[in-house]
Amino acid sequence: LNATVESSFRYETNPFQFPLKRRFLRQLGTPATFRALNSFQQGQVLNAVGLVGNDDLVFRVLPNVTGGLALTPRTRVFCNYFLIRDSLFHDIRLNTVVQSIAGGVAHDFPISTRGNLLTEFQFRELYQSHQQPVFDFLPTMTFSYLLNPRTALFTSALLQLRGKRYFQAPTREIDPFYTLGTLYQRNGWTFSATGTFVQNFREPFKKNAIVPHNNYSFILDFEVARRLMKQLAGVQAFVRAEPIYNFHSNNLAGLAGTDFRLFWGMRMNAAKPALTAVLEQIRDQIEEEEHEFKPPQAVPRQVKPSAFIMPYELNAQCPAVIHDCLPLRLPEEPVLGDPAQGAIAMKILPEYNLPLPGVDLPSRTVRTYEPKQTRVSLREDDSEGCVVDSVENAVKMKFLPKL
Repeated sequence: LNATVESSFRYETNPFQFPLKRRFLRQLGTPATFRALNSFQQGQVLNAVGLVGNDDLVFRVLPNVTGGLALTPRTRVFCNYFLIRDSLFHDIRLNTVVQSIAGGVAHDFPISTRGNLLTEFQFRELYQSHQQPVFDFLPTMTFSYLLNPRTALFTSALLQLRGKRYFQAPTREIDPFYTLGTLYQRNGWTFSATGTFVQNFREPFKKNAIVPHNNYSFILDFEVARRLMKQLAGVQAFVRAEPIYNFHSNNLAGLAGTDFRLFWGMRMNAAKPALTAVLEQIRDQIEEEEHEFKPPQAVPRQVKPSAFIMPYELNAQCPAVIHDCLPLRLPEEPVLGDPAQGAIAMKILPEYNLPLPGVDLPSRTVRTYEPKQTRVSLREDDSEGCVVDSVENAVKMKFLPKL
């Protein structure tokens, strides 16, 4: 379900689609021909000349509602209704109301991961004020390509087969439409540019055509839209410029000349996505997550420095990470005990007054070290000394100088 309502004003330079004034006067012939006309006919000619380039301001209301059913994630059937009401400020005789009731089927053909080909076949009945209703067949092909998440390119080809009665077309005219455009979105702004080339073939149908004259047109649209509120993303304010160039109509009034239209107004859009499309998207996300799922692996324990040191780490062979070995200065005259008694004596220098967790640092006196249970004194404290296995290990860890 998709619903759009557009309310806008537009400034139009040539609402009657008349040719240029010099070309219009050239069709009148010589001045003698004009003088030969009676006063009523001359008034009609002057009134027609006055309509050339007669600009006007128009108020437009355009509701558009589309509802349908998704048969598959890529195939949909739908119906559509829209109404166009144009109210001119000055030439009210050009006020029009157009209503369309349509139905159709659409199918998507994905092309690569960024491209999509949309095919549609639509049939509609078009009701226009002051004109006879017409019936149209509308086969359409639209290719869109996503350059990046913000930019898209698209092109389409539409064939309008117009007839007089239901499902009897074409009996009035054949109108192909060729469109090329681009769309860019950023931070609530939307920029779009489209160009459409239209061909109207009516002469082969002669009297059955409403206007039995062929006509070609270039229609360009340049639009800038801005989202008004983040909470209502579908509400936009927009400005659109639309130049129109008519040709190949032999300067026929109503199908000739150039026209420039400048729109400004507001647009509101509300949509509900198809249920099957939502389910398919959820299914794809689940399959993608299952495909990318990997069982958790055991993370190896990282050794990090800590203020808490286990008791088995407090030994001279395995110093703690946060400490490092403490250097000692060799005294000038080390004092040795009796080797036969299995003892060694040594003077400790007074400047090594450094703390070490769990280490006894008594006064600077000569301490005796036993071979199997040796204590090291590094400062003037009365706590326990650091226990080492042997004198050789104490020398290797620099707690004792090598003698």
